[in-house]
Amino acid sequence: MKAKTILSRTGVVIGGVITFLWLTNPSYARFKEFGADVSTAYQKVIFKRTSNFIVFSIYHKQVISSDGGWTLNVKSDEKYIGLLMNFYKMK
Repeated sequence: MKAKTILSRTGVVIGGVITFLWLTNPSYARFKEFGADVSTAYQKVIFKRTSNFIVFSIYHKQVISSDGGWTLNVKSDEKYIGLLMNFYKMK
């Protein structure tokens, strides 16, 4: 086999893998469906997409509570990576 043929096939395989990962990169709306929205009068859930790369995304979920006054407390602060239409919690 010639080197040109091997490089051509390798390029097609790499392009196919990148295209597959791009098509399976989950959206922000899907992340909001994934994360349980437990918002109440004294508790708010904030969803954010902090980074959007071609093949994966990084998401941030915060649960903030209030005692009814001006004091806000962060009850939960989680980061997720979105890859292949799934979300994986980052530690």
